[in-house]
Amino acid sequence: MKQIFFSIITATKDPKNISPTLNSLKNQNFKNYESIIIDSSSKPIKNKIRKKFNFKYIYNKKLSLYNALNHGIKISKGNVIFFLHSDDILNKNNILERVEKFFQKSKSYIIYGDIIMSSNRYKRIWRPGNFNKKKIYSGWHPPHTAFFCKKNLFSKYGLFKTKYSIASDYDFMLRLMLSVKSEKIKYLKLPIVKMKIGGTSTKSVTNIIKSNIEVIKILRSFKIKNYLKIVILKLLTKFFQIRLK
Repeated sequence: MKQIFFSIITATKDPKNISPTLNSLKNQNFKNYESIIIDSSSKPIKNKIRKKFNFKYIYNKKLSLYNALNHGIKISKGNVIFFLHSDDILNKNNILERVEKFFQKSKSYIIYGDIIMSSNRYKRIWRPGNFNKKKIYSGWHPPHTAFFCKKNLFSKYGLFKTKYSIASDYDFMLRLMLSVKSEKIKYLKLPIVKMKIGGTSTKSVTNIIKSNIEVIKILRSFKIKNYLKIVILKLLTKFFQIRLK
């Protein structure tokens, strides 16, 4: 049996807008993937959606976001893990095809790309550019929603740390980017996903504050001394990505 290439993991607490997400996956030219949905909402996903789309489904309303993602990783069978959040959509029908070809060509362990975020008034385009470890100390990091990595990295460097409720993806990416050889981390200049502005870390002032407190704790755990500078530069970078419509 052919090895599954991608495991696409979706953790959701609000699946009401999940159909466009699953449509964007179903319409991909590249078909060697599995879709895993970990649902911790108050009610299970409707049967008509479960019949329309092909995915593994786990329902457990007690799971937190990062517990759900960790569970998805543990049951996944693909070589490469990607997290496609509910309400996000793959930008074009050839995204998985292009990422798979880039993995094969570059022999990378990690590939990341661009994302497009929008609201009624403005949009934000995140183009992280080529990888350089030094940039991490200036507040740089790739968008976690356009981040593909080999599954065996989770075995080597660990799963998401559930003690963080908002910024555990940043902690995980830092672990990888500071440990994996630079030549195995590649940037693909391609908008991977389109998403609405207002994810968990930015949907309220309280969450923005909480997210940045967690980021400071994460940076200190890596014994990075200029953590306040990094947090400020992270925020400034996001601000300069915004464009009015």
